[in-house]
Amino acid sequence: MAGANIVYTCSPAYIEGLSFNGAHLEFTNQVWDPAPKDVMDKLMRIPYFEKGYAEHGYTAQEFNGHPALLATAREFGGATQQMVDFVAKRVAAFCG
Repeated sequence: MAGANIVYTCSPAYIEGLSFNGAHLEFTNQVWDPAPKDVMDKLMRIPYFEKGYAEHGYTAQEFNGHPALLATAREFGGATQQMVDFVAKRVAAFCG
């Protein structure tokens, strides 16, 4: 999703490791590039992906109650708190 106007939440340990070991990486805008056919073929075998990919696949009520969405929301909340704690610790160490 490089180039998309979105935010991904990564673990603090991952971000810290990337800041030290990822200088060689180059990111290009790929948000509008089609997914490789073999990837789409695999994804379309997953029933909830196939339904969600369809133009009128899920109603808002179905989507908002989907177990995958609810699990992601819980994980996102936890990851957000970890990021806040990570930044607060680094700022405190920097500001002394």
